[in-house]
Amino acid sequence: MTQNQDPDMVSNGSTSIPNRRRRGKSSAVVTQIRDQIIRGLQPAARLATFNEMEQVYGVSRAVLRDAVEELKRDGFIYSVDRQGLFVSDRPPHLSRFGMVFPNNPSSPEWPRFYTALQHEAVGLQRDRGDITFSAYHDLSAGPGSDSYERLCADVESHLLAGLILMPGCHQLGNDPNFCGVEVPKIYICGAPNVGRVPSVAMDEIQLCDRMVQWLRERGRKRIAAVAIWGNSEMQRNYLLEQNVPHRPHWVQTLGRDNVPDVRKIIALLMDYPKDQRPDGLIILDDNLTEHAIGGLLECDLKVGTDIDVIAHCNWPWTVANSVPVQRVGFHARHMLSLALRAIEMKRTNKPLAREIVKVPALFEAEIDKPWPAIGFDE
Repeated sequence: MTQNQDPDMVSNGSTSIPNRRRRGKSSAVVTQIRDQIIRGLQPAARLATFNEMEQVYGVSRAVLRDAVEELKRDGFIYSVDRQGLFVSDRPPHLSRFGMVFPNNPSSPEWPRFYTALQHEAVGLQRDRGDITFSAYHDLSAGPGSDSYERLCADVESHLLAGLILMPGCHQLGNDPNFCGVEVPKIYICGAPNVGRVPSVAMDEIQLCDRMVQWLRERGRKRIAAVAIWGNSEMQRNYLLEQNVPHRPHWVQTLGRDNVPDVRKIIALLMDYPKDQRPDGLIILDDNLTEHAIGGLLECDLKVGTDIDVIAHCNWPWTVANSVPVQRVGFHARHMLSLALRAIEMKRTNKPLAREIVKVPALFEAEIDKPWPAIGFDE
């Protein structure tokens, strides 16, 4: 080591690099400053100078620079030339939210619902200006996977104000081994009977009622339905209990990994004489819509004349159709807004008036009107 070389640096022959000891010291400083911010340092509060921090933490200037750069990258602090270091207006433990998905957009089982939520997260981030979202994909892989370790690292580093857990990731909320830091969580379509609350869910029964009512108002009596297996079990059972399908086997489900096969199901459903086949079709998942419509067209049926179709959708991200299909569904931004409110209430220890909030199904003419006054507040 030369006389002028930093004691916390070693040489690799041509370039000086931080050694393990320096990284350890830097991480310790990051943790201490970050903890001060989390415990209540106000936004724009000025931090100690480098000279003062050298005395407080007993480390070199190089170690402090590493720590400061990491805190800047993570969004906890910012610097102003010749004025010093300051707490960020929106540190991540108050403004950054993790959206946790079981798979990824390239997966054949990725639903359009997740795409709608991601799009609306971008819109909310833009419109509000005081929050950000980070997506964590492939969490179904579980502990040991890169995605799991990334999420744990961000939670443990206090980089998230809360987690929005999608179906397929709910087990993380009840896993005592998941990370070592408590963070507020909200379940999308959670199950209260197994403790997965608070939850923002879809009012699936109301959706079914509105679909059936719309078809009956058009004089349709021989109603059939197609759905995704598993996701629509409650709806399927409800329709059967209400004697909605003209024949019990006219409620058909299939797996998310073989959605195109709904065309074959439509062909079988329509394989009756004209006065006996379905005259109304309910599509309970928008991932089925274009394939179901394709199946009807292959049967030489005219939508709107031979048969009326009403399909689920995720507002405002709908599936384009070349035939007249009525849409009714749930607004993705409404769900996200409710999820953020629940996380904020949990973070500030405010009591939630209810464990689950169900978002109502809306027709297109209703989506721009004020949302119903439902929520976790009293």
